[in-house]
Amino acid sequence: MAINFGFCYFSNERENMDTEKISEKLEKIATKKAIVARQEKGLKQREKKIRDSHLIQLGKLIQKAGIEHLEMTTLFGALSFIKDAISDPKNKQDWTEKGEFLLKEASPKKGGYLVVTLPADSPTDAKKLLKELRFRWNQFRKEWYGYGDAGELEKTLSSFQGKVEVVPE
Repeated sequence: MAINFGFCYFSNERENMDTEKISEKLEKIATKKAIVARQEKGLKQREKKIRDSHLIQLGKLIQKAGIEHLEMTTLFGALSFIKDAISDPKNKQDWTEKGEFLLKEASPKKGGYLVVTLPADSPTDAKKLLKELRFRWNQFRKEWYGYGDAGELEKTLSSFQGKVEVVPE
């Protein structure tokens, strides 16, 4: 219904159409806001995961260094000292070299790729031992395979009459 006051023309139909368009636009904006909020939540979760992983790695380094028994104040003081001393390039280089050496020495040595063959009537203890050493059973070839030290494994499996073969790389 239209009302004409002579100087101004009002229409309820036009007003209803404008209101519908505005409410449709508001719904679209609300939907977009919800999508952005969901994406933002996902990003925050990923950032938290990365941060937590980094903090866990730092804790593992403190444990590997053998200083986890220290009080928090002592540890914080030592870290503050490191922060001040790291500005000297010689200190940083020395610490980097020592850290690389210690990490390399601390990492477990896997040995070579091995294939283990056991007699058909071998006890379950031998199979259990190989599983604990993370060896995998090859159903088709009827043998175990994995990484390890051939000498140690031969000594361990000697009572089970197992044969250890080193696969060349």
